[in-house]
Amino acid sequence: MLRKNDHFNWGIVGCSSVARRRWIEGINTSSAASVTAIASRDLNKAKNWASELAIPKAYGSYQQLLDDRDIDAVFIGLPNALHPPWAIAALNAGKHVLCDKPLGVTADDVTQMIDAAQANKRLLMEGFMYQYHRQYEFIRNWISQGKIGTLRMVRVAFTFFFDRPGDFRYQPELGGGALLDLGCYCVNIIRRITMPNQPRRVFAKSILNETGVDWTTSALLEFDSDVTAILDCSFGYQGDQFLHIAGTEGCITSNRPVTPTADAALTLTRGDQTTIKTLTPANQYTACVDDFNWRVKSDHLFPCLAQDSLQNMKVLDAITASAKSQQPVNL
Repeated sequence: MLRKNDHFNWGIVGCSSVARRRWIEGINTSSAASVTAIASRDLNKAKNWASELAIPKAYGSYQQLLDDRDIDAVFIGLPNALHPPWAIAALNAGKHVLCDKPLGVTADDVTQMIDAAQANKRLLMEGFMYQYHRQYEFIRNWISQGKIGTLRMVRVAFTFFFDRPGDFRYQPELGGGALLDLGCYCVNIIRRITMPNQPRRVFAKSILNETGVDWTTSALLEFDSDVTAILDCSFGYQGDQFLHIAGTEGCITSNRPVTPTADAALTLTRGDQTTIKTLTPANQYTACVDDFNWRVKSDHLFPCLAQDSLQNMKVLDAITASAKSQQPVNL
């Protein structure tokens, strides 16, 4: 239950870098919400974070935080393979859940999470914050207005060089690898642009590192509507991200489709005419939390949110299967 004044008390499950750099600020700067507790397996670490970030409560176990009846919602920023068990535990404890991406490691994981959310009548949302940036409003409008003609191709890349052997991204058992960490964004962006059409077949190639996780994955996605999409994700080379959308009469390019910075811009090209849209900086994490809070307050729990995450995970599963078999996989 929320407080009578509709203020959201949030708990942070796990002392992750993305929670510290992005989501704690996003929650605290959202309307009528604040982080009131944080949990780590290391109580001293939780206490240090709580002291540094002005968080009132610190817990030495995740379950202790879930047992706190004053907490309305939690952000789960644990290694990928720990998202399902702790999200389900939080939902069963009556908490609404905002979970870092990817929601799970397999589609079966996500199905179990959805079942728990529905059984407990709680909101389950995947933290795809990128979609709350205004550039996607411009992209949708340009496409719907016919600025690029008939959509034919989408290409998206998200890469950065990552060299931390002790990190969970190096560990297969924790859901490591570039596809789950970065490629989940690429698949989600592609699917949002091509809606309502969805991929019907994928063909993928992965390069594994010494621990067995994919360090680089590239995939071709085919659609029934004569649309193709290409994604590239990697921890193996210099950071880059871009989105290119091509149609029969023009194309749209974004130089920062996932994490827009002050120099982010959209370019619309039609023949020899070019329009550049400079994007105003905005905190997409705050916007995501605002939307989450609104859905809970308004009782708009929208199972379709998590259902969309399930569809995303099915595409990721197919990409993984194709890379392993080196054969196309149908969806």
